[in-house]
Amino acid sequence: MLSEVEVPQPWDLTEFVRRLTGPLGKHVDLRPLSSELTPDQRVEAGITGLIVNLPRSLQIFYDDTTTPVHQFAVVMHELGHYCLGHTDTGKVQCRVDLQTTEESDAEDFGREMVLAVRGGGTLHRPPHSDDPEGVQSLGEALADID
Repeated sequence: MLSEVEVPQPWDLTEFVRRLTGPLGKHVDLRPLSSELTPDQRVEAGITGLIVNLPRSLQIFYDDTTTPVHQFAVVMHELGHYCLGHTDTGKVQCRVDLQTTEESDAEDFGREMVLAVRGGGTLHRPPHSDDPEGVQSLGEALADID
């Protein structure tokens, strides 16, 4: 599935999800939690993401107040529930407790998607504008440690 998907440049989560899920036959709507819940409500509920499987669409709610990488991981985790057959039509699946098998499997799916898109597990970053000679990846930084 992923090998056939072109990663948008510059990165765009919504566009990537559209390209990835086109063959699934359902429209996927990404919905930021900040537009649905107050910060206090999000903290109280402990929700970082959830998926609702509707007859003609998937609604994925995600915490849009975190880093782009974490947002991507949450969205991929939720999409993993659908791809792994965890969601029935009308069922809501929340990303709260990672102790269940379904949550653990969806977490693995999300993690693998992030690693595949980001380059095999190395966190690549362009050099910071204040330090153009700086480290471009975590792997590069760790390689210099004796």
